[in-house]
Amino acid sequence: MKPTTTLTDKGPFQPFQPTVTSLLGRLALALSLSFALWAYVLFNESSTASYDSVPVELKALPANLLLVDQDGLERTTFPTVRVIVKTDKATLASLRQTDLRAYLDLNGCKAGEHILPVHVEAGRPGIFLTAPAVIPDFLSLRVEELITKTVPLSIEVQGDLPFSFELGEAAAYSGNEAMRQVEVWGPKSRVAQVKVAKLRANIEQLRANYVATQQPQLLDTDGKVLEGLKVKPPNVELRVPIRSVVGLKRVPILGKVIGWPSPGFVVANLQSTPPLINLLGSSSTLDALAQVETDPVDITGATTTFTREVVIRFPPGISPQTSEPEQAQVMVQIAPLARPFQVLLPFTVQITGVAEGLVATYSPSMVANTLVGTADLLNRLKPEALVITLDLSKRGPGTYFFTPQPALPNGLAITGQVAQVKVLLQPR
Repeated sequence: MKPTTTLTDKGPFQPFQPTVTSLLGRLALALSLSFALWAYVLFNESSTASYDSVPVELKALPANLLLVDQDGLERTTFPTVRVIVKTDKATLASLRQTDLRAYLDLNGCKAGEHILPVHVEAGRPGIFLTAPAVIPDFLSLRVEELITKTVPLSIEVQGDLPFSFELGEAAAYSGNEAMRQVEVWGPKSRVAQVKVAKLRANIEQLRANYVATQQPQLLDTDGKVLEGLKVKPPNVELRVPIRSVVGLKRVPILGKVIGWPSPGFVVANLQSTPPLINLLGSSSTLDALAQVETDPVDITGATTTFTREVVIRFPPGISPQTSEPEQAQVMVQIAPLARPFQVLLPFTVQITGVAEGLVATYSPSMVANTLVGTADLLNRLKPEALVITLDLSKRGPGTYFFTPQPALPNGLAITGQVAQVKVLLQPR
């Protein structure tokens, strides 16, 4: 028996044969359903975390621009931001604050004020952030043009040198190259204010060359120091030559006498010719020298004025300048005592009590004072009464002035102005 075939108006029945298009549609539907299910599960299993103090970086800042603060100084950091992250629990478990990168994109920025959004991204692969939020989400900044300027280098020398030393020409060096100018670079608004780069040297009482490495100070037209700028070279060597020269000093010549004139006569005046002399020697010795003395002139029993040629005494290491004499004429004026019993007498100055390690020089070594009293008291005046002693106990280095008052017997006194004695104490 033959099988029968059922006929319809559409022809005989044919079994379903899937096409490529239908297969792709079914696959897309399956994937969509799977993603929806994954997203649903992810949403219901996600967690939120907040990270404070995330630093903000700068990205794509043009090389010719510089970030500055409100004072025009270079700015290198921003306030930190707070980042709130929502992601799945597995990602959150491995996420650290250091994995978060907050930044400002400065690509295309020009000089001026800007308000830019803060971007956040993961700092390492395998971390996916689904809802980061930033507080604050915008930051303001100021950008200036970075420029370079050449300014002159100025040297200021302060202080005084000791006697017989002189100053050479100060100069600045970088390596062995002499520097007369430096380069300054930084924000345009501040670099434009720079007028000079200055170095300073204090040479007070120096006896050797001054050498020091310094960073030049940048000054504006008012002499105000400008900070926050860079200098090339950053440090220079300042050299100030100091040379010793032959010491030259002009000092008085003091005639010296010994003995006493006849009773009733006194030394009315003492005069040296020449009165002054130029001396040569080292600066340290000449600094301490106030005068030179002659060999002593004996006036014992003198009753009239006379003159003697005597040798000038020069301290060790000191000599007269060429053409200066080595002897002096000392005129001793002898005068009789006249009423009312006033007489000008020389008093020798002595010092005591100089502390150990110090040396004293003083001037003058002999002072003249006018005494008043009876002729008898003046005739009986002992030589030791004409010695003035200055006590320097408990005095340190320095310069002192004394107005000495001799110890005189009753009935004798000083009249008129009393001479001053200058004493210099200094280390040996």
